[in-house]
Amino acid sequence: MTEIYVPRPEDEALRDLVRAREDAVQDRNRHKQRLTKFLLRHQIHPPKGVRVWTQPYENWLDTLRFSRCCEDMVFQEYRNSIQEATNRIRRYEAEMEKQTSEGCQATMIQALQGLHGVALITAVTVASELGHIAGRFASPQRLMSYVGLVPSERSSGGVVGKVG
Repeated sequence: MTEIYVPRPEDEALRDLVRAREDAVQDRNRHKQRLTKFLLRHQIHPPKGVRVWTQPYENWLDTLRFSRCCEDMVFQEYRNSIQEATNRIRRYEAEMEKQTSEGCQATMIQALQGLHGVALITAVTVASELGHIAGRFASPQRLMSYVGLVPSERSSGGVVGKVG
């Protein structure tokens, strides 16, 4: 029998937080795509030199109005849904920030953030997916093997192949 790791309830709660944030990011992206398609259907394009979803683009969107009340309402609702998703993301990230000081994985999250290129979201994601490292992995080599950073060989009879 192969031993498996069963996450602790607090690890599952942190995973839920990370996954809910990812859902909110996907929702915001979908809402942005819907708004972009709506504008394209109406042959409305941003001014030259204005990149989409930058502050100048948002300022330009603020100036748009439609002659038909139905279209104006749809446009405003798309904008509201983007803002609501953005606010959800901020709330999730605020809770993630709180977890760096008071959560069950606070020490690990802080240590991961000490690595070059690892910021809050990545650190919380790694901590939530790996769980309690000390109780789960007997050695650093086992951890590295689990995450796929240790190349190994798989041999069967006369055939030799590399794994990873």
